[in-house]
Amino acid sequence: MVIYGKVSSNNSAASMNMKSQIKHFKKLPNKKRLHTGTINVDISPNKFRVLKNDYIFTNVKWELGTEDFELIRIRKFGKRNERKAVFGYLYLPSGSPNRRDRFVLEVWTEWFNDMNMDDEVELEIPDGRLEIV
Repeated sequence: MVIYGKVSSNNSAASMNMKSQIKHFKKLPNKKRLHTGTINVDISPNKFRVLKNDYIFTNVKWELGTEDFELIRIRKFGKRNERKAVFGYLYLPSGSPNRRDRFVLEVWTEWFNDMNMDDEVELEIPDGRLEIV
């Protein structure tokens, strides 16, 4: 499944908190490859619904409370027509305003040095993980 959107600054609190949260994801393979921030991808006017996650971490206690985190593996990510294979996840914390609004996907992946606000991007995930509505 390919999803199209735009890099957004919408509710970027997760990037500030990743260093506190990542230590709780013990079962996640190769997490040291991941950057300590997320890239918000606005897919509005569409919204999403999670059908199946690849990982779920429940009742994660950290400095700002307790949350559940669902992760969906990303196959490819990049600017429109330039996506490439990456190691990363859609990062979906239960308490995030992005999760409640369901039009911003948080992309947690390797470092991208050529991403800017308002860049049009595309990401590829396995079929059957999300529904775009």
